[in-house]
Amino acid sequence: MRQSSSFWLRLICKTGVGGAVAAAVMTLPPARPLEVDPFILLLLATASGLAAPAVLGHEPFRYSVLVGLLLLAALAGAALREFQHASLHRPLFLAFAALATAALASGLQRRRPTSRPPRPRDMGATVGGRWRLHEPLPNADRGGFSEPWLGEDLNQPDRRVVVKLQSQSPQRSTESGNRLLREQHVLGAVQSRYVVGLRDAGWDSTLQRRYVVLDYYPTGSLARYLDRTLELRLGWVLGLLTGVTEALVLLHEELPHPLVHRDLTPRNLLLRQDQGTPVLADFGSALSLRRHGIGFGDRITAGVVYSSFYAPPELVDLGLHNRWDPTPASDLFGACAILYECVTGRPPYWREAQESGLEYGSLVLNPELRPLPPTWANPGLPPAIDDLVRRGLADRPDARPPSARAILEELHRIARSVDDLRIPFAELRATRIPTAIGATVTLPER
Repeated sequence: MRQSSSFWLRLICKTGVGGAVAAAVMTLPPARPLEVDPFILLLLATASGLAAPAVLGHEPFRYSVLVGLLLLAALAGAALREFQHASLHRPLFLAFAALATAALASGLQRRRPTSRPPRPRDMGATVGGRWRLHEPLPNADRGGFSEPWLGEDLNQPDRRVVVKLQSQSPQRSTESGNRLLREQHVLGAVQSRYVVGLRDAGWDSTLQRRYVVLDYYPTGSLARYLDRTLELRLGWVLGLLTGVTEALVLLHEELPHPLVHRDLTPRNLLLRQDQGTPVLADFGSALSLRRHGIGFGDRITAGVVYSSFYAPPELVDLGLHNRWDPTPASDLFGACAILYECVTGRPPYWREAQESGLEYGSLVLNPELRPLPPTWANPGLPPAIDDLVRRGLADRPDARPPSARAILEELHRIARSVDDLRIPFAELRATRIPTAIGATVTLPER
């Protein structure tokens, strides 16, 4: 096991203290036993008192230096008293070795970074006159386009919120501000228990940064939950996906200006404290649907940005060949990719990518390759899951289910017709299922 730097520095310190004590013992002339020499007894008692904090880890280097200095003074006195003894070269050598060790350890202590992380510059600041920043959001899934903080509502001190600040990175600052502005506009028009709640948003003149204040969910994201879980239940998974598709029905069909989320991943699904109700978050990449198709003037992401293993071919290919435009079917692909991961332990194409060494984009853009059906990884699953995943992860958007509402109805039908199957999630995630790109299964179209 790798030891921390403080362990090794403390070991050096103990070595220095040990050398100092050994040198003190060796200053005893052969004709004077230890028990009857008060000078040596006083020296050892003082050295032991100074060595104890070093051994216990309290200010070790400072005490090592004191021990060495005390020993040097004692040896000088012993040399004056017992100059006739020629054996003093050994204790003198050990004394100077102890001093050198203590000096080296003290120098390393000054160079060693503090174990406590530095205080973030914005900690304690008040944003928008109401939201106080406590600390960077623990266990946050940071995508780099904003800085998430855990904050406090000064009007209701018992309420915790998430404050997302505009990135200060020169390369991302402009895009980060645009994403937060987009998130503000989108969430201001959406009210749903399946979509993260917006508390406040705007521009803070003190920090000179845009901010968005959101509801706080202590459970964290679905990605974090899956990293810690050992077992899932099929009923829980179907309920989770039901909530996701409920949110998609709202975004795609029920808003005055429907939206495509474009980044549906476990990182962007928060869980309520019941750990079963999903909350869709991070609308920085969302696009509005116009009556005549996608409003490309609303695109704010520079270049091709997508989440591997959850993005459909049309998002991976966006800006390259423009084979298809993002549509609601793009979100359906992401929802079925999340379903695939929950029942097999890994997202689609993950095992194929590990087997071949190819990037996700190379796999998903090849129409001849389709991900292995879920029953290959988990044979106990009902065939209806295979069928839903096969259609939801189709290469062409028009081959996927016609709408989120259609997937919602299918999820209800599966939940009524199957038992609550146990899914050994951690075991599936750790299992390496032999695959080969040439043998990747392509299920026939139905």
